[in-house]
Amino acid sequence: MLIKFIFDLSITDVLIRVVPLLVMFFTKFLSFCRKERKAPQSFFALWSMLPMSKEEAEMPGFTDST
Repeated sequence: MLIKFIFDLSITDVLIRVVPLLVMFFTKFLSFCRKERKAPQSFFALWSMLPMSKEEAEMPGFTDST
């Protein structure tokens, strides 16, 4: 019975059922990825703005990459 139901579905029926689910999934997934990317970028931006200490500046071989 289930196999007959699966084969009786047309392409439009499948699209009507699957496309909204895919849209919801990708919007949630992309918003999650965007939120996850913001934290490390802001962390590194704040880290690069920290003033360099005198001890680090006097260390031989220390180079400021900024």
